[in-house]
Amino acid sequence: MKVKIISPVVNSPSFLDIQITKFRENLSNDFELICIDDSKQDSVDCVYNGSIDKGVSIMNDQFMDVCSRHSDVATWFRNTRTPVSGPSMSHANAIQFALDNIVYVSCLDDIVFLIDSDIFLMEKLDIIEFMKDKEISSFMQSRENVDYLWPGFTLLNMPEIKKYESDIRFFPGWFGGQMCDTGGESHNFLMENNIQPHPINCKFEGEYKGETLVNMETFMDEKFLHFRGGTIWDGKVDVFKQKIEILNKILEHG
Repeated sequence: MKVKIISPVVNSPSFLDIQITKFRENLSNDFELICIDDSKQDSVDCVYNGSIDKGVSIMNDQFMDVCSRHSDVATWFRNTRTPVSGPSMSHANAIQFALDNIVYVSCLDDIVFLIDSDIFLMEKLDIIEFMKDKEISSFMQSRENVDYLWPGFTLLNMPEIKKYESDIRFFPGWFGGQMCDTGGESHNFLMENNIQPHPINCKFEGEYKGETLVNMETFMDEKFLHFRGGTIWDGKVDVFKQKIEILNKILEHG
């Protein structure tokens, strides 16, 4: 059994590099990070080494380069599903590509970790040990009485999940009488199979490794650091630059 990490990427090759490096340093298990490249084929704004480069047209080459430098643990895939509009739908589209073409094809005996590319493992962790008595662990989302999985941080114990006839899907939409964002469709899978996921805790901002977090958060008792908005989908460029300075200081601490 290995940990198969599914990390969709759009325009932040430097974050992917940090993510792989921190998994190398702190994950106790054999793992493979599977990069799902969802970058545009035409020019996009690239986030690299803390700066924003306008109109980069070879984004997937940069992601491929990161994976090639970590070729013993990282694999690059291009999302070949029909493009969709909007960050929420695009995120779900990339996740669904991974589930349909990779997870349900070749990861049925592994722990699958769906994670945003700007989340970094900062402390030692044995994920297989953590998941040994759990089917699903996730930073759960809720809309009124409708609970669903967030694909930015969800762990799937595939030897258990594969026993169910239905497959997990993560598209946003109207589920359980509520309008849900990315991951909403997973509510159907949870209800059909009477699954109660193990909830992952989250702490927003506060002090972390000697720095004061700004619009950043931690998961799983501060083992993971989430940069938040790493693709600048929210347009907060000024806050992004401030957060890069904070992240660099934290990384300097180790």
